[in-house]
Amino acid sequence: MAMVRRAVFLFFIVLSGSAVSAQDEINEKYQFDELKEVKHFSLRHTNSWYPVDRQSLIVRSTASKAYLLILDRELRSMRSSSTVHISSDGPRVFAKFDRIRPLGIGVFGTPVRIMKIYELRGKQQREQVVQAIRM
Repeated sequence: MAMVRRAVFLFFIVLSGSAVSAQDEINEKYQFDELKEVKHFSLRHTNSWYPVDRQSLIVRSTASKAYLLILDRELRSMRSSSTVHISSDGPRVFAKFDRIRPLGIGVFGTPVRIMKIYELRGKQQREQVVQAIRM
């Protein structure tokens, strides 16, 4: 399964030609050196999500643990969607591979790639990240 996933990922890199450039173009406000960047998180333990802005959202897994997802471009329908679909075909969501797609009444968003995933610990850290992004 991992081999197929890598092959599909490489295929899309060759087709798009923009995987590296999209990563390089992530705005400075989405760089958090003080946070732990992770390659993936478990989809099974997520229980809620909320948008931070048009290019980032927070997915919560427990009261004390959440993940900040940075997307490769803005997703205009993020705030108006009632739910999001994560394109993972397994129990984990991977940065630079999986995509987010907003869903809801009248919302037909195009899937957007997750470029970075940061682990957030506690309510205070979540609030600090939201404040930093929305400044």
